[in-house]
Amino acid sequence: MSKLSNFLGKGKEYKIGVNKLEIYPLKLKNIDLVASMDSNNAKHNSEMMKKLIEVTLKDAVPDASDEEIQNFSVTHFKEITEAIMDVNGLAPVKSISPHVRSLLMCQSMLDDPSKQPGDIADEIDKLMTPQILNRFRSLINEVLNNNA
Repeated sequence: MSKLSNFLGKGKEYKIGVNKLEIYPLKLKNIDLVASMDSNNAKHNSEMMKKLIEVTLKDAVPDASDEEIQNFSVTHFKEITEAIMDVNGLAPVKSISPHVRSLLMCQSMLDDPSKQPGDIADEIDKLMTPQILNRFRSLINEVLNNNA
């Protein structure tokens, strides 16, 4: 192996939900997921974060199906993003504004066609502050009603 083998990312074990997962740092080929995030474009950031989580989960659980990864519950959003940030030596998740974090979570829930309005509201209740919760509840209901 070359000298670059010393620079391969080492995984670190994190508890996500009830399971322990070995989370690995991003590879150079995935740097665009972080580098292209723009705090002024929440939808783009949401998509990049979703892809970042997908890549991380696929590396952590190589035998996981795409469907399993797509159904990863947003109730574990905080745990997985904190693990990703930590293992990559990036700023902690708490430095992301609560509004951006909430938009990311809402986008993931709204993208899941199997979610019913009540399911989404229950998950949001677990994740958000009351101020953000009220703001996004009305947005979610509006989007769901427009898509019905």
